[in-house]
Amino acid sequence: MRTRKIIIIVLISLIIFPPIIDLILVRIKTPKLIEALSKSNKCVLDIDKIGKERINMLLTVEDPTFYKNNGLDFSSGGAGFTTISQGLGKILYFDGFKPGIRKFRLLFLTRFALYPLVSKKEILNLFFNYVYLGNYQGKEIRGFEFASKIYYKKSFKELTTDEFLSLEAMLINPNEYSIFDNKVKNIDRVLRIKKLLECNCRPIDWKDDLLNGCK
Repeated sequence: MRTRKIIIIVLISLIIFPPIIDLILVRIKTPKLIEALSKSNKCVLDIDKIGKERINMLLTVEDPTFYKNNGLDFSSGGAGFTTISQGLGKILYFDGFKPGIRKFRLLFLTRFALYPLVSKKEILNLFFNYVYLGNYQGKEIRGFEFASKIYYKKSFKELTTDEFLSLEAMLINPNEYSIFDNKVKNIDRVLRIKKLLECNCRPIDWKDDLLNGCK
């Protein structure tokens, strides 16, 4: 009986301790990771100069409760499985994030490392500068500024509203909704986003990230 208890305790420890140790190490590294990204020459957009209108456009579609949630949201219509904070978490904590069991680690680290240690302003600023927006000539396109220059040959501040929304439309799946390779699908999603922003439709539920309720 005693042996069985010891085995159970050992098994529970093996399950619990690794994630806790991982969390502790990640919390130690997080401030340095944030500082490195913020000071990089790739961090060119300033969240204070982007404009509230475009920020609201992004959050309405991608993360409606961004300023209120703890990095997790499984209730907002159309938001899907990934919040803005989790989007940054993928960049910070993973070398080539892939769906699957890694999603649980992403949720855990976003909630208990990123959310407590990084301000919402910093999260949003880094998201605009480093979010993945497809590939061009074998290289990843990271951030809205770089994406603006690749897709539209102009700076982010020069984009029209429709051009900005076309980049936003790619966030759900940058390759499937590519402005270059799948323009029809991109345009269709932009139209759905516009209906949502104009309050002319509602997503079916929180899983409706395709905005099928806005066809």
